[in-house]
Amino acid sequence: MTCVQIKLRYFFTSEVPWFLIALLAIFTIYCIQPVLKCGYRTARYQLLITLKEILISPFGRVRFRDFFFADVITSMGGTLQDIGFSVYFCYTADIERDKRLSLEVEWLHIFSIVCGFIPYWFRFWQCINKYHNTRVKAHLLNAGKYSSKLIPPLVTTIYSKAKGQGEGFAIYLLFQTIATLYCTVWDYYMDWGLFRSKEPGKYMLRKDLGYPAKFYYFAMTTNLLLRFFWVLSIIHWAYKDDSDTFMAHFEVVTVSAMFAEAIRRTQWALLRVENEFHNNFEQYRTIPTIPNLMDEIEEEGNNNEEAKL
Repeated sequence: MTCVQIKLRYFFTSEVPWFLIALLAIFTIYCIQPVLKCGYRTARYQLLITLKEILISPFGRVRFRDFFFADVITSMGGTLQDIGFSVYFCYTADIERDKRLSLEVEWLHIFSIVCGFIPYWFRFWQCINKYHNTRVKAHLLNAGKYSSKLIPPLVTTIYSKAKGQGEGFAIYLLFQTIATLYCTVWDYYMDWGLFRSKEPGKYMLRKDLGYPAKFYYFAMTTNLLLRFFWVLSIIHWAYKDDSDTFMAHFEVVTVSAMFAEAIRRTQWALLRVENEFHNNFEQYRTIPTIPNLMDEIEEEGNNNEEAKL
């Protein structure tokens, strides 16, 4: 979406590109509508159910797919912001103003803060819901993790247009650092189940591994670095008036941050699902182990042969 915004100025002058707004609306509706019998209708229907369970938190169900998709949405703050910015740019034909200047528009500024706040709000209440139903204390600790991610957007809202922004920046930096470290530790110990083995070749990992050990060490390193990628936005503001450096271009920082988060979330998803297969720390499964599909197929085949005999 950010790339589209950068290129819009080459296609439009001052007219409002209504067809682009309509295209965005049609594509969004198509992705969630369950009526048309094409393009994985069942999957779209299940997606709607999952979105409904997320939106009614803490009153909805919290199954693995519900919390997993809500976690993915927490990485889509930039994407959600870009949807609002794109609609604004198209509606006002204000193509020449970049994303940073658009923050001067009050409702757009509030919208961008809400996009960074709401996904963590839903996950917080999902954790409270899960604790209420299971009494597993790990869900309270997980709720604490998401509550720590709610504070930086609140600090931004309070101090963005008030005096004493230096004090606000220090508070923001403090809570953002605490939240990042909290999330990183949780990724390692709970979501990925690491730091549970001292065996040779699996040191600081766990007993059952679905990938080569080197991949886990690589993921641990890159996850920490990519978790702190938000520091680049601070460096950007330090160089925003120096047009000779690439860090002065907001588009570069935004696109880089979105790619970094996409990579981090992808490897998180791989290891989160793999850990859920081997372990059940937060008790999202009601059975202790997941049967192997090939074993079930072989057992079914043997039963059919015995029935024929």
